[in-house]
Amino acid sequence: MNLFLKNIIRFSLKGLLLFILIFGINSYWVRTHPFPELKQLQEALDTAQPFIFFGDSVNRHYAKNDTDKRSIAEILDAQLVQSVTGISYYAYHSELYLAFIKHINRTAPNKKVTILIPINLRSFSPEWDLRPNYQFLKEKYALNGYPYWRHFNFNQYELIHKATFEKTPILYENKKIGTVATLEKMLPIAARDTSLRYGFIYHYMQAIPSDHRKIKALQEIAHFNKNRNLDIRFYFTPIDYMLAEKIGIQDFRAQIASNKKVIQAGIQDSTTEIIDLSLLLDSTQFDYEKIPNEHLNQYGKEVLVHQLELLFRAE
Repeated sequence: MNLFLKNIIRFSLKGLLLFILIFGINSYWVRTHPFPELKQLQEALDTAQPFIFFGDSVNRHYAKNDTDKRSIAEILDAQLVQSVTGISYYAYHSELYLAFIKHINRTAPNKKVTILIPINLRSFSPEWDLRPNYQFLKEKYALNGYPYWRHFNFNQYELIHKATFEKTPILYENKKIGTVATLEKMLPIAARDTSLRYGFIYHYMQAIPSDHRKIKALQEIAHFNKNRNLDIRFYFTPIDYMLAEKIGIQDFRAQIASNKKVIQAGIQDSTTEIIDLSLLLDSTQFDYEKIPNEHLNQYGKEVLVHQLELLFRAE
């Protein structure tokens, strides 16, 4: 064997050993240094009767003038006998909730856990669903026990490319009004009335296909309800439909109803309860400025929590 070939083999073995070392260190780090929300979940699972309230930024948000700045989960916790743990972060969605629930099922298979999951209709829109930095790849790998360096083995977790996100068409009344890229550039700098109008269209007026990946995630979550130790419930989060109709968004409620119907049909599990709170609140109970979202002020949160409280007190 000539010297050149020996050097190639030696270099390859060193590279392989380095890869194994990095792989092992990364795996150990993921197990021993979970991201904050995973650590919260692990602590909650150590309690006698865990009640997990999953959510996105809606849970934690409070208005500037609110005197009560508690999260939705904290308000619900104060109303129920059972202790409620809020596991939330901005832009969390059903695919990530599924990864959390798989983690619960794998790490605490005999623990009785109550789980409440919001279905935020905006999370199905291109604005949220396809945004590259809303894919949470590292969190998904950590929840499934996979080191991040192995991401190339898991095609379902491939990052959505920015170009794919930006070229997605946005429709209104069966006509293309632009692409994600054009609306992303226009909304922050447009006048308030324009931002509101196009924001409602962008966020809520896109028809949700029955094979949407987030519906598939919800369907898989619903299947975990067959596990007698998991009590999983869903609710549609409130939307500022009154303002959408006030500024002239045609057939707004009809499109919302259609999208909810598609999601409900997609779950196809009669044992799973979905509480529809999408039309619960009026415009005075939301908190946003130019671009519509589902953030609530303290008054909106109080009304929402009352409905959630009734759901669990009725038992």
